[in-house]
Amino acid sequence: MRYKEFYFQQLDTTDPEWKTNEGYINTCINEFTNSHILQKICPTPDNTNYEYLYFWIDGEVNEENSYTLNKLEYLSRQVTKELAVHYRETIELIKRSNNRKHLTERMKFCCHNGMPPRFPCN
Repeated sequence: MRYKEFYFQQLDTTDPEWKTNEGYINTCINEFTNSHILQKICPTPDNTNYEYLYFWIDGEVNEENSYTLNKLEYLSRQVTKELAVHYRETIELIKRSNNRKHLTERMKFCCHNGMPPRFPCN
């Protein structure tokens, strides 16, 4: 079993507070920093499943995501509406990945500085 599948299986057998988007915001990131991959698993927009935010790339700046977003937006305008759905869904996944990464970085700052895990953390 690959490690991502292992963590998805753990989601089914445990009930951590951060399994929801609201719970994630209310949970101090320190509680699961040892399971870095768990930070990249979040509910799908319709809350019926979970997705791995594989566009969340660690590091300061992710130029490749910006390039990929621009390329996909261009491509989605060049094809039929039916074909463009795939591009739009990928664009939204990239945006969700970027949002979760940004939120996590702010929340880590709060937790590491003894501030409560509130949203937004200033």
